[in-house]
Amino acid sequence: LAVSTMVRPSKVAGFLDVASGRWDPSLAFVMGGALLVTFPFYQVWELRGAKPILGGEAQLPPKAKAVDRQLVGGAAL
Repeated sequence: LAVSTMVRPSKVAGFLDVASGRWDPSLAFVMGGALLVTFPFYQVWELRGAKPILGGEAQLPPKAKAVDRQLVGGAAL
């Protein structure tokens, strides 16, 4: 984030300022790039059933969890 200057408050404010017409989409590209790197490694890790490096069990949410009012309300907060 520091290399892409996303730690500057003005960059974050520019990303969040959609209404003024001066929206800065660069933060979205940084987040998308992070997903492109993370997603394939996560898929491989999940398929192999690998354990976390620091030990213990990985506590992942269930795959088919229903979307309910509590989940939507928490996300809205």
